[in-house]
Amino acid sequence: MSARIAVDEYSVPWMRINSPAGPKSLDLTDRDSPEYLYELYLESTPGPESPKKQFLEEVNRRRLKAKFELPATQQSLRMAGTIERIEIDLGGEEEEVLIITSEGHAMGRPRQAFVRPLSMLPLPVPLEMDQDRLRGTWLRLQSFLRLSDHQMKLLTGVMLSAFLPLKEIPVCYIRGPEGAGKGVLTQAIKLFTDPNTSPYQPLYGGTLAIVEAMRQNRVVCIDNISSDTFSGRYSDLFAQLSTGTTINQPRKHGFRGSCGVSGSRLVVLNGIDDFVTRSDLLSRAIPIRLKGLSSGVLEEVNSVLPRLEQMQHQVFSSIVYLLRKVAARYSGTYVQTNSRMIGLVRAMAACEEELGWSRGAFQRALAEECDAARLDRVEEIPAIVAVRAMMEGRSSWTGTISELLTELRRYAGSSGGSNCLDLPRSPVSLGRVLGREKVALESVGIICDERRQASKRLRTLLRKDRLLSFSGDRMTG
Repeated sequence: MSARIAVDEYSVPWMRINSPAGPKSLDLTDRDSPEYLYELYLESTPGPESPKKQFLEEVNRRRLKAKFELPATQQSLRMAGTIERIEIDLGGEEEEVLIITSEGHAMGRPRQAFVRPLSMLPLPVPLEMDQDRLRGTWLRLQSFLRLSDHQMKLLTGVMLSAFLPLKEIPVCYIRGPEGAGKGVLTQAIKLFTDPNTSPYQPLYGGTLAIVEAMRQNRVVCIDNISSDTFSGRYSDLFAQLSTGTTINQPRKHGFRGSCGVSGSRLVVLNGIDDFVTRSDLLSRAIPIRLKGLSSGVLEEVNSVLPRLEQMQHQVFSSIVYLLRKVAARYSGTYVQTNSRMIGLVRAMAACEEELGWSRGAFQRALAEECDAARLDRVEEIPAIVAVRAMMEGRSSWTGTISELLTELRRYAGSSGGSNCLDLPRSPVSLGRVLGREKVALESVGIICDERRQASKRLRTLLRKDRLLSFSGDRMTG
């Protein structure tokens, strides 16, 4: 058995071991790690044994020296590299990683250090695929999950984004009634991209809990979210992580101050409620809305998990095949879009031909789903519902924010179930809502403008003839 120690950006010492069970990474801050390490030592050492006390003391000595003396290095989890050269740690018995380039894929030595938490489960070594086998695998997967063509395009983008080194990584937002198969779809994404002994993470504990989940998972899945638990703080956090915002956290050990933690992880959220209610997160999300299923169909879907496990090898091999096409064509593919997910849209455009889709199919599916989700959530915002009711039959309105609040209270009772108590209580609060939900207002055909006149700050509402839509995106190249 061989071993080496490295310190990650959190100042946590890890020991990388090569044992008969395969390479693994041990977090040496775990109090049980030295004991487990000694058991591995006994299994792999045929000769005379070192006394246990002496062995544990030596491990502790090296751990202390590593914490305070070794420089912190970036430890990649499951994926690293660039679009042209993607490295995937399969997490199996081999020390090498899967290297994907435009010329193909092969096992090789990584250029970057990888960490393997004990909870990580292995991905299979990919098979050689061609276009026909790829399309057959995708049709079987779509049938198993009972997804429409529209939803399958979005799911493909989600799974590829787990392995693409993009600046903006989308948040997958799965919503549907009870029994719609949200949990099955979430587990399928996790199984095909980042299998783990603990597939779900709880939504509590704030930023520190999310950072800890990022240390253990390449794909962070959070199940059964409701609008009561998913506060604005979490919405802002996931929106920031989607764009790679660095979170400053205290280092766990040593005297090195704080450390910057990059949030480059795919996050999958699912729930019954419409818990994604802010435009900034919705604009960074891939929404997948599922419909309710009958009880007979539900039983069949729940029994599909063992078959999904049998399909893991074929599905992951298909993902690798698509990544090869992305690596070969990405630099020569150009898209024109106002979506924040331009990197993913461009990557999907590079491999759509292999799937038999028309050019721009993923881009159109994403635009339509985002428009539909935005219109759905508009009905959940009382202020916007009241503004829509007020603007019926008007082309424009101008006044102060206080005058607008007074006017909205007149229409609240007749605006689809909203009432005065649902509206913001003060003009300042109403101004904040209108500023934050500017995109939502535009999606229902209303432009909100603000200007100062003399000592007054006036708001102008203008009615547009058509809804704002992303369907006008064009693609070139």
